[in-house]
Amino acid sequence: MNNGHFFVNLNDRAILGKSFEFEINDSFFYEMGGEITKGHIKANVRCEVATAQIFLFSVHSVGSVFTPCDRCLDEVELRIDINNRLDVRIGDEDDDEGDTLIVGRNRPVFDLAYLVYQFVALSLPISRVHQPGRCNQAMMDILNDHQVARSDQEADDKPDNRTSDDIDTERGSDHRWDKLKQLLNK
Repeated sequence: MNNGHFFVNLNDRAILGKSFEFEINDSFFYEMGGEITKGHIKANVRCEVATAQIFLFSVHSVGSVFTPCDRCLDEVELRIDINNRLDVRIGDEDDDEGDTLIVGRNRPVFDLAYLVYQFVALSLPISRVHQPGRCNQAMMDILNDHQVARSDQEADDKPDNRTSDDIDTERGSDHRWDKLKQLLNK
């Protein structure tokens, strides 16, 4: 392992059937330059062979990473506990076929830490936000000052004591629905 990287040489048969543990730290996330700004991930990797040319890796990653909050832009910590499988095949040249990574036989070395990074990045929720009430209040105040109120939001602020019949009368009720309304009222 070198600076958060974990290079695997598929010609080294000593990796077969063994478990390895490595860590990915802040410097690795900084080097990647993605949305994950920092973190600490421990990955436990077990390598098994299916055939002479195909390797199966099971990867269990645990830790936490930090990304900008989608609301206030402060860092939000996201816990990670994921299991992934990776199929690696030796081929003519480096390639990627969906769930299978192809590593060229003339250079059968790849960085497993980079793949763990991809697994972690793909496991993050679409909406990355703090728990309610934990966002940076100064930023939330600025955001609220610039937010435009919607007309239905303004209507929601006023109590509405009207019945559905009152609303239908205001809108000009569509009599095609009268039979269905009779069924609902039974």
